Amino acid sequence: MEPSSADKRSESRIRDGSLGSWYPSPVVEDYRVVALHLKPEAGGLQPVPQVEAVAGSGLVGDKCYGRRHRQVLLMSTFHLNELGFKPGELREQITIELPELQKLPIGTIVEVGTVEFEIEQDCEPCSRMAGMLGETPEEFIARSSYKRGMLAKVKKSGTIKIGDAVRVAEGLA
Repeated sequence: MEPSSADKRSESRIRDGSLGSWYPSPVVEDYRVVALHLKPEAGGLQPVPQVEAVAGSGLVGDKCYGRRHRQVLLMSTFHLNELGFKPGELREQITIELPELQKLPIGTIVEVGTVEFEIEQDCEPCSRMAGMLGETPEEFIARSSYKRGMLAKVKKSGTIKIGDAVRVAEGLA
């Protein structure tokens, strides 16, 4: 059963994509930022201790800064570990401990440090990424589908540092 609008605003919720049902998101204070990276130019990736996020623009110093959409790629350590990659190897800017990241519906607000992100879409694996990793496109796409992270835009400006808290603030569908 779909929750009412008031229910959606009053507690964090995530959608189980396989069942289409809603359930409360766990309120856990120990979800954290594990790694931060900026992509200063195409192909480049630079680990950084903190980033500045600007609402509506993205991460200062990142090649995606100024875009209206797809400003940031959030990646869960759960799926990185499952796929056998280290933080940054899938070109995400923000690596977080949030196992249910891939289940969050579009429109969900995720607080990372003092910044708020709005989930926009699943980051679909592609043949270009497969090539960068030395894998065949078919194999990479098959094993990383719905595990490649979530694309988001910055809704509230602020600073993010490694170790900052991560929290699912609001689930919308």
